[in-house]
Amino acid sequence: IAVVTGSNKGLGFAIAQGLALKGVTTILTSRDEQRGLAALNSLKKDQKINPETLHFHVLDVRSPSSIQNFAKWIETKFNGVDILVNNAGISRNDHLGNPTVESSKDVISTNYYGTRMVIECLLPLLRSQSPHGSRIINVSSATSRMDALRNQAVVQKISNIDKLSVETLDEVAEEFIEDVEHG
Repeated sequence: IAVVTGSNKGLGFAIAQGLALKGVTTILTSRDEQRGLAALNSLKKDQKINPETLHFHVLDVRSPSSIQNFAKWIETKFNGVDILVNNAGISRNDHLGNPTVESSKDVISTNYYGTRMVIECLLPLLRSQSPHGSRIINVSSATSRMDALRNQAVVQKISNIDKLSVETLDEVAEEFIEDVEHG
């Protein structure tokens, strides 16, 4: 059983398609039900994919209740998951050159906190006895490369793997938003 967040288009759709072509039961997710169902129906038309292996559920990674509802649905319908692909994310062009507070909060809320909440909610559902082992895969863009960071203090904080913690990551995320607020 594989979950692919943000799989109604682009890379997420391609990942879901690739898994389904290999016979993996694949759950597509999208915050927009109409777009998610359109993606599901598009894959179901593919003659090389067994339509019975495809499923869709609404998932807004910025909404704790949406994530909890999704986790309950996974547990009830599938009794767990083997693969979690965290692909849902947003990009704001102004975020790179001259970020606004609003766009920065949106990006951090979705790409960091949303991904973290999905992992925290689905981690107990990852099957430890999966034949090939369970996996969590986090998809990111080129803008998340360490060498793209200009603040060396941040680079040092998040480069020390032995001391890296959720608290440190939360602190860095909040510092980023504060830095944007103060120019």
